[in-house]
Amino acid sequence: MKRAAFYIAASIAAFILAAGVPPAHAQDEEGQDEEGAAGGISAYSVARVKVLDGSVWVRPSDGGDWEEFSSNSPIPPGSRVSVPDGSEAELQFHGGQFVLLTSGTDLEVRDLQEGKSDFRLRAGEIRFDLPTDDFAPVSVRVPGGAVARFPVPGRQWLTVTDGDETRLVVRRGTAVVTVDGDKHRLSTGDEAVIGRDVTVGRYQGGEDESAEPPPPSEEEARGNAPPAVVSELREYGEWVDVQTYGRVWRPRVAVGWSPYVYGRWARASPYGGAWVSGQPWGWYPYRCGYWLTEPVFG
Repeated sequence: MKRAAFYIAASIAAFILAAGVPPAHAQDEEGQDEEGAAGGISAYSVARVKVLDGSVWVRPSDGGDWEEFSSNSPIPPGSRVSVPDGSEAELQFHGGQFVLLTSGTDLEVRDLQEGKSDFRLRAGEIRFDLPTDDFAPVSVRVPGGAVARFPVPGRQWLTVTDGDETRLVVRRGTAVVTVDGDKHRLSTGDEAVIGRDVTVGRYQGGEDESAEPPPPSEEEARGNAPPAVVSELREYGEWVDVQTYGRVWRPRVAVGWSPYVYGRWARASPYGGAWVSGQPWGWYPYRCGYWLTEPVFG
């Protein structure tokens, strides 16, 4: 699969993933996925859900019933994501962008494209982490019709209050809030209360002390993988050199492990079948390459 940025190879006990720019779906050696669908769907066209605590419920874009989703499930545009009280989840979108969904959150994924990502927050609190790597602007529609836009990388928090107002805190970066055509600009350390009007002041909650993930090591950097990939795969395997495919990633798995066993097939309308891996590292290998046998690493 020449379009694939990551290649995965399998032997008795080891499987490898080569580096580059992520495509849409992981495929097998024939260039087809396990359902027989052709590749070529943009990697930016779906989000990924990670269940951090409790459960996550999703109403799909085709208007079906609410369904409980497991980690690594794809979330296409038009989906509505609900996080019950006492639960917590995270959506990963546009490669390495993230939004934390806290207890009681109700969020619509409105649009996912290479040049932008659009959401609608109905209830709860969400926290964006938008690093510089492969950044694209984000917008969020909030109760009352206002729209908060994040045009540069940063960290922004949005909370819908009991009075249907929305609090926006810019921990890093900037934001632009538009209400009835009026624009209100916020910078790092600003807070806005968004209702019929917008009130902007300084956030009194202290400095943002969140830690950035460590940069790729020299060995990891040789794989030329995006930072989000390196960070996630770091504790689950290692990068090795394979003569045919170059620098690849090999997960640590038990003897007899096989792909497409530990997980399930799911339908991601309108994109067709997608494999939902039960392994914490299972998003990238099944989305960004294909599996094959490599006899040296076994």
